[in-house]
Amino acid sequence: MKIVVPIIAPAIGAISIISFLWSWNEFMFPYLTLNSPDLYPVTVGLYQFVGDSGIEWGPMAASGLIAMLPGLLFFIFAQRYIVAGLTAGAIKG
Repeated sequence: MKIVVPIIAPAIGAISIISFLWSWNEFMFPYLTLNSPDLYPVTVGLYQFVGDSGIEWGPMAASGLIAMLPGLLFFIFAQRYIVAGLTAGAIKG
């Protein structure tokens, strides 16, 4: 544990960050499978601002900004793990 965990910690951090961002931005699968608007993720909820009469740009922009914040904050606080995890296998040594 004292040898393996410090070596794989950046890789686990990078994988968890990338997985979180991919799942946070998922649109197509929840849109096709979920029936209840109560279960929609943020991305599908943003699509509800597009209607037959037009697009409600103001509420969509405000909701998009709020929906972007968790992923952005998560990335900012874990950026060093992404860089360390992605470059760990690129250097010899």
